[in-house]
Amino acid sequence: MFYLEDFMEKLELMPREMQNRLKEIRDLDAQVEDTMNHVKCDVETLFSNADQLNSRVLKSEFQAIMKEGENAIKKSENKIQAANQMQKLMTKYLNRLDHELQSFKKELDTNNSGITELIEKRVLDSEEGNYTNEKKNKYQPKRYIFEGKNLNKTILTYRIWLFAQTSY
Repeated sequence: MFYLEDFMEKLELMPREMQNRLKEIRDLDAQVEDTMNHVKCDVETLFSNADQLNSRVLKSEFQAIMKEGENAIKKSENKIQAANQMQKLMTKYLNRLDHELQSFKKELDTNNSGITELIEKRVLDSEEGNYTNEKKNKYQPKRYIFEGKNLNKTILTYRIWLFAQTSY
């Protein structure tokens, strides 16, 4: 019955990995923003001096600006790739938590037949009581950052686990 403890040990590395990914995205974002500001200035300069430049110089300046723009696009694609990797990481950890909690639920049912249904009912009943209290205070911040079917199921299962731990 050490499913949660085992999972928490595995999670210890996750915050560092998330911080690294977020820093990578921030750095790429700053680079893209700098590049795009530089491109904007170059375009303004090119258009203001276009009448004074010959076509060969104008074309080479334009190609240099396009190359910078393509560079910014590549960095933006890297940002998207890093964000997708972060999403995959979160999904992996959530799926792992779901698996661990389901294993715990099976073990709990094996030892005490029907106990999980009873615990689920108590948790849901207490949640409904909390929901009515939350509804009264419309300025109360949301309790969960992420939304979705799997996360809500995971949170419910985790609460069941906590309830089961305190019931014995």
